[in-house]
Amino acid sequence: QLLEKRQSGLYPNVFIHYAKQIADGIKYLHDESLGHIIHRDLKCSNILIFEDIENILDDSELLDKTLKITDFGLAEKQLQTSGVLTAGTYAWMSPECIRTNEFSTKSDAWR
Repeated sequence: QLLEKRQSGLYPNVFIHYAKQIADGIKYLHDESLGHIIHRDLKCSNILIFEDIENILDDSELLDKTLKITDFGLAEKQLQTSGVLTAGTYAWMSPECIRTNEFSTKSDAWR
């Protein structure tokens, strides 16, 4: 929605800052959270900007915003790697999830 409201895309420094936040969040889910979670449906619509952005005037203000990874309805603990019906958004699924119904932490970052 942020990009729809703007006439241009994000400046590279904002894009990189947000990509790092998402990568750090996924690393936390995979390595540090209780249960070591695999998201399985990581996509743009499951990334939210936590603070209000209605009155943002320039990209420098976007650097202060915190992203949140959402929609854990499909998340699984890492101990389970197969035997679950394929779930997620087909266009965002890793090839192994589509072909073999097996997933791992790599499935969250395959693109």
